[in-house]
Amino acid sequence: MANEEANSGTAPSGNYDVFLSFRGPDTRNTFADCLFVFLKIRGIRVFRDDEELRLGEKISAILRAVENSRIYIPIFSKNYASSRWCLRELKCMVESHGQTLGKQIIPIFYDVEPRDVKLETELYQSALTKHEEDLGCTEVKQWKEALTTVARIKGWHIKDKRQGEVIEDIVKDVLLKINTTKRDLPAHLVGIDNRVEDIKRLLNCYYTSDVRFVIIHGIGGMGKTTLANAVFNQLSPQFEGHSFLSNIQDLGIEKLQKKLLADLFHFLLPETFDCQEGNNLIRKMLPNKQVLLVFDGMDENDQSMQLAKYCTLCGPGSRIIITTTSKSVFSRIEVEGFEENVSTRSTKIIPYEMKKMHLDHALQLFNKLAFNTYSAPPDLYDLSKEVIEFTGGLPLAVEVIGSHLRGQSKAQWISTLDQLKKVPHKKVQQRLKISYDALEYRQQQIFLDIACFFVNKKITIPMYMWEDSGFHPRFEIEVLIGKSLIKIVDHNRIWMHDQLKAFGREIVRQEHMRKPEDRSRFWFLERPMKRIYEFGEIGSGRSSKFGTN
Repeated sequence: MANEEANSGTAPSGNYDVFLSFRGPDTRNTFADCLFVFLKIRGIRVFRDDEELRLGEKISAILRAVENSRIYIPIFSKNYASSRWCLRELKCMVESHGQTLGKQIIPIFYDVEPRDVKLETELYQSALTKHEEDLGCTEVKQWKEALTTVARIKGWHIKDKRQGEVIEDIVKDVLLKINTTKRDLPAHLVGIDNRVEDIKRLLNCYYTSDVRFVIIHGIGGMGKTTLANAVFNQLSPQFEGHSFLSNIQDLGIEKLQKKLLADLFHFLLPETFDCQEGNNLIRKMLPNKQVLLVFDGMDENDQSMQLAKYCTLCGPGSRIIITTTSKSVFSRIEVEGFEENVSTRSTKIIPYEMKKMHLDHALQLFNKLAFNTYSAPPDLYDLSKEVIEFTGGLPLAVEVIGSHLRGQSKAQWISTLDQLKKVPHKKVQQRLKISYDALEYRQQQIFLDIACFFVNKKITIPMYMWEDSGFHPRFEIEVLIGKSLIKIVDHNRIWMHDQLKAFGREIVRQEHMRKPEDRSRFWFLERPMKRIYEFGEIGSGRSSKFGTN
């Protein structure tokens, strides 16, 4: 409700998530105040008269605040209808709700029943009769209509209930409606719903006795971040606190600590704090809250791993999602986190491998980006399928190439596809290069050998060569598998994603652009052998490796 003494001034500026309407003497220092504080703690901008309104402002200022709010919460108490200000606010809420799409009303029946608000009893009816005597019937009739309209909306009943628990439920309801921390998602999402449901099943938020990690792993460009964003948007309102930590490798531990504490506890660390102080605060505060956390792009950095390990201390029912290209994150959290906390609470760590897109989903996404429809024109249908086949169902490649080919002629399509079969698109290369650069020298060399010569070959074939070169191939292979760069599949054969294979070969091509005979590897023998004979390189001690495609 508005200050009944207000009579002049200007309207408050800005938009609000929630407008609270209440009768001051009834609930100002009790329920309304507690609800206001709980909403603000969760980052929701709330308008209430004595918080936002300056002394002396007109009712028109209040009504403008109503128009600039998304959700209306009238708190119906015994004396609500005796306030003309409250009734004017309510009338404005109903009008704005009816005129503007997306606005909602959440009525709270504090110490009254819906039938009182419907004017089926004397409680509100007598107050309105008095208003009619003072103001006439025209304006009061509009108030009556507003009261009966809102009374029919499903709301919250507070009478004879624990107010703290009800307030928590109301705040969750508001968060679901406004989702203030909603993450941006691509305009065109295809085939993600089943994966979201997979993650939600693994998280099992209904079981609140344990702390649960789900580690989404796979090569870069597989859509791990998009999946984490979608799950976070759906689940975050269910938790007491939530935080999405993105670009972990770029931020540094201090910035991660700052964001985590600010998101979960609205606690601002001083500029002079150090890493150890941040860790101590996190260890102290995390056990008191049920939280949803996302660590996006986790690597094996010791400091970020330490921060993730502390999440085993979160309150029961907490859920942590980690996206990574390295499966070793799973084993490190499992060993290091459990050692400290297994005796204090149940913790479960579950890996989830990000698989390539289904062919039909990849084709739908590509067509939507290339043609703005889910089906390709007849003359480009076969070319579209060809694109999807060589992208290997990598969502990033499908997205980048689909956008790149949009609006081009068929001749341009054919030329572009011939080039992309040899060299991945620049944006795809940039994403894959992150994983490659994280490898040590010997691991990089084995990766390039596989890309050039040994895809779909039995692993026993190159193992002897790598051992003779002074490598430790069993260890290096495990690293490549752990970083989702290769797999060992049926009959002990090496599998590598087509885009990774093309990326590896492009690295070799870039070694000596002007003197290709000096490159470290050749996989088409005829032309390089001819060049080497021409330059007289046979027997000269070159270390180049040869193979067939």
